Amino acid sequence: MKTMGRFLATSIAAISLAGPVMAAAPDEAEVSIFREQPRSYAGPSIVQFNLDSDLVDQQPGGLMVRLGGRFDDHYGAEVKIGAGLWHEAQRDGLPGSVKKLVMDVDYVVGGYFTGRWGWQLPYVRVPMIRQFYVDAQVGLAALQVSAEAETFSNLSSDADWDGTSLSYGLGLGFDFDLPFLGVPAAAGLQYMSYGSLEDVPSNGDDLDISSLEGSLQIFF
Repeated sequence: MKTMGRFLATSIAAISLAGPVMAAAPDEAEVSIFREQPRSYAGPSIVQFNLDSDLVDQQPGGLMVRLGGRFDDHYGAEVKIGAGLWHEAQRDGLPGSVKKLVMDVDYVVGGYFTGRWGWQLPYVRVPMIRQFYVDAQVGLAALQVSAEAETFSNLSSDADWDGTSLSYGLGLGFDFDLPFLGVPAAAGLQYMSYGSLEDVPSNGDDLDISSLEGSLQIFF
């Protein structure tokens, strides 16, 4: 009887200890899965803007920061903040008295809904690349551009214009893990339209702002 009592006591104690361990196992598995598939990201982009109207044809460059997250495997939201850092001088196609025109993108701030679809190449494994993807964005962007003009009389003047426009973009890229760190990342190339600005000096044409952006995203 004493042996049977000891056996029952030992069995009850083992079951009572195993219960919390078994209950904790699914939570630990969920945490592990979440860490393997992070949905938040941040990263820089190198940007070549395109400023285009009947009088303006310039491609200033700059930098952008992207901050975002995904609701699921395909859809999410993103914020972009950027500015032009280098520019070019235009000397052709200007009104008679203007010798040089320099335009810059002072800032761009945009909020977007995003869509992303990935795939793997059939029968081909590319080293380090986990998958390729295409993405799309649509939202609103607030921006400001400025201009500095110089005449043949060496007189100069400057002005700026700002506004908010519908903005959208399309891109493609690939997912990979950063070497030596094992951190999930993505690299891509994207075309963006930031809309138009009215009342910019021209022959009646609005100033269209678009860009080509090369980006790196780090997931966490």
